[in-house]
Amino acid sequence: SSEDLNIVEVGKGIDVTTSDLDYLINLQGNEIYCPKWVTVRGVTYKKGSVMAIKPSESMLEDDPVFGGVEEVYVIDSIHVYLYVKLFETLYFNKHYASYIIRTTQTRQLVALEEFLSHLPLHAHPSFSNEFCVVPKFRLM
Repeated sequence: SSEDLNIVEVGKGIDVTTSDLDYLINLQGNEIYCPKWVTVRGVTYKKGSVMAIKPSESMLEDDPVFGGVEEVYVIDSIHVYLYVKLFETLYFNKHYASYIIRTTQTRQLVALEEFLSHLPLHAHPSFSNEFCVVPKFRLM
């Protein structure tokens, strides 16, 4: 369960129900709101942001897993979830101090506290369908 995340501001959006979208079925709450953006503790989360996700025990990766935010959900005005499109982490480029990632078709609903960091990152286009993410801090 999520703790109160001290939401400062929520952008315009729409009310949704768990029956609207299959991936929301496991969310517990009375009110589900899908804003364009949300600000929590001074950090704004919105579509297009890239987040580093805590690897699950089933993941065999040594590198962090990244997800591109597609939707933001606020449950009962206090719990924040991000619906992300997962990236495959290809390798760490030491020369540029960046992770080289590629999009996948896998999507996942992630609670805000399940990210490696609360700070969004940016993915810069690199080669063909690859991007590079330059973290400003050590992720793992």
